[in-house]
Amino acid sequence: MKNPYLTLLSTDTKIVIPFCEGAEKINLLNSKKVFPGKVGDLIREIRPKNPEQSSTQATEVEVHETVQRIPYFTDAFTDPDNQFLTQTQVVKFLEDNPEWVKEDGWGTYFLCKKKGTSKLRYFVVCVYLDDNDLRSIEIDLLYETSCIPGRICRFVIPVKN
Repeated sequence: MKNPYLTLLSTDTKIVIPFCEGAEKINLLNSKKVFPGKVGDLIREIRPKNPEQSSTQATEVEVHETVQRIPYFTDAFTDPDNQFLTQTQVVKFLEDNPEWVKEDGWGTYFLCKKKGTSKLRYFVVCVYLDDNDLRSIEIDLLYETSCIPGRICRFVIPVKN
C-alpha cells in the first residue's frame, strides 16, 4: 500500500545495511565519529539502549521523502514492529550512506525500539546537519510528535520481506 505522505527517493538504488554483530554494542550516545555535532537533551535524558544485543541480518532499506505534512510520525511508520532499526543499524547506515542524509537543515528520520511493551517503546531518531554543518542527533517519542509544517523530511524505512 502506497503511503500518501511519502515518495520513494531511492528508486534506482538498492541500499543494504550489512550484518551487524550484537557484540558491537554501538549506540547513539557512543558514536561521536558519526555525530560530531549536537546531541539533543532528550537523548541524554532517556539514554536509549539497544533492545537486545543480538546480531541483525543484512537489512534492505528505502529512503523516502515527504510530499505533504505528516500529522504524526506514526503516519510514516505504519507498521512499527516491522519498520524499526537497531541503533547499531542506524550508525552503520550513516557510516556507509552519508549521501542520503538530508542536507538543508531538515531531518532524516529512523525508527528505533527500546525495551518494553507500552506504546512508548518506539522512538524516532532525527539526524540533521547543525549550523556548523556537523551531523547532529535528536530523538522524539513516536506517538507524541509530528514533522513541522513546511519541512521536507526524509525517512529511512526497512523493506518488508
